[in-house]
Amino acid sequence: MFGLNRTYQGNNRHLTIMLLITFLLLVSGCTQNANTPETPSDDPPSPSAESETQTAVPTAKIDPLKPAPPPDLTHLITILNPSNFDTLYLNPISLSTSQQDVPGALWQSTFKIEGLKDESIQDAINNDLNSLYEAMEKADLPPYRGIYQRIPPGTPHTMFTLNASAPFNFENLLSVAIYSDKTYTFNDPTGERSEYIGRLETRNYDLRTGDKIPLPALFANPETAMHRINDEVAKMLSSQNSDEEPGFENGLYWVPRLTTPFKGLEANQKYYLQTNGIVLVFDHQTPDFDTGFYPAQITLPFNLFEGEIAIRQRFADGSETNPYLNTGARDQQFVQSDTFFSQQLIAGEETFENTDFRAFLHYRYPKDLPPAIQALVVTTLEESRLFVKSLKADENLAPGEEPYCEIALDITEVGPFYTLRHSVYTYKLTDGVRPATGLSAFTIREDQPLDLMRNPAYFASYDADGHRISLESCFDANVDYKALIAAVYNKQALLYGYPSVDKSQLENVIFSIGHTGFECFFPDLGDYGYMGMEYKDLGSENLTIFNE
Repeated sequence: MFGLNRTYQGNNRHLTIMLLITFLLLVSGCTQNANTPETPSDDPPSPSAESETQTAVPTAKIDPLKPAPPPDLTHLITILNPSNFDTLYLNPISLSTSQQDVPGALWQSTFKIEGLKDESIQDAINNDLNSLYEAMEKADLPPYRGIYQRIPPGTPHTMFTLNASAPFNFENLLSVAIYSDKTYTFNDPTGERSEYIGRLETRNYDLRTGDKIPLPALFANPETAMHRINDEVAKMLSSQNSDEEPGFENGLYWVPRLTTPFKGLEANQKYYLQTNGIVLVFDHQTPDFDTGFYPAQITLPFNLFEGEIAIRQRFADGSETNPYLNTGARDQQFVQSDTFFSQQLIAGEETFENTDFRAFLHYRYPKDLPPAIQALVVTTLEESRLFVKSLKADENLAPGEEPYCEIALDITEVGPFYTLRHSVYTYKLTDGVRPATGLSAFTIREDQPLDLMRNPAYFASYDADGHRISLESCFDANVDYKALIAAVYNKQALLYGYPSVDKSQLENVIFSIGHTGFECFFPDLGDYGYMGMEYKDLGSENLTIFNE
């Protein structure tokens, strides 16, 4: 799928893109002053006997903005039968952030890493990042197609923004994505004009060694990796017309134009990782793609390569030593599923209209569901249609009021589980999801407490056989799970200004399994009943869901 890249237009473009890039590439860590990059020594090298008769050739400084050289894959072994890649182990490092803000001229957010045992590896990574931050600020115009026709060579920039993020920090790998944006303002025959130029640089480090990881190394068979990647990219590009101009798709995704028949990407392709897959970056270094003056991205979900990805086996399994100062249990979460990728979805909308009201039914779920989960979908959709037919408009309508009903069914794959969300919203219509008879209008809600007659949202998680997962079963038998949940709830309640609770108040819970935590609703807590609980706060070692 074409990834988010440039979402601002007009005068608000600069602010919007930085906010959205920050949202998509979230980072964490305590804030403190960043290290000042080391200044190279200007002292000349000591003379040698050879230098008396031959002028020494100085060692060229490596340009961090140059494309990576073709990788040597000969040392990478083929991994046979890689295991399923459903969960991720978080690296116990911290990201220490530093910000600079000069209004109207500069905004910059960078970070350095902390927490590795080997300080030489940690310093090497931080120095490499510092060099990249500095190079991106000093860089001339990137040679995008046609850029010098829009911006005269030598034009200084008037505003520079840079945001460094770590979208993937798992399995001993650290992916860094650094987005920079420069504004150029100048006069031409039409008056003052501004142009905005974007650049996206990436790094993918092995935290055990500090080495940069080439794209094929993520796969069990590095020699065939690019063939598989190119197959998937070709499928995504097949629907694009060759004469399409780069631009916004639905106002959100910056889509490149393929300028020549797709010949395939090379093994040194620029990329970074996210928790849902591999993100390929296209810019001035990929001339077969016209991206305008901004980088574009294509995301390849991990599940496109089921049985082929070997990140854990190559970089995490069998490590003889722990590279981190923190030696405790590693936090876990699930690989983000591709629910939002239309290639993998069945989705639709149905509209119902009669003389009394309008109703809408939306649904979205993955293809190839297990039979038991597919049966849940069929039953819930049919019951939703029958529910709409049973509704009647309230007679007490004010002038101009229009009754309506909106129902949404969404199913997401989360590791080995299937999380269902069913929402029913009505306005000026009869009783809602539990009619006055007390009987549920929907099979999935039959055990829902009676006082939730009008509760619009219901969520639950199921195994592949259609059995609903209980909250208790998600915890180790030796864990007092209610006490643990109460402790996590109260920690967050203190931040939100909610009253504290004890474990006796946490009955009749409605909950679902998410990629990074549980979504919970405790009906006995009324307006304070909704709470999300991260796995890292509950302690992954206390949970059984990662053992499935």
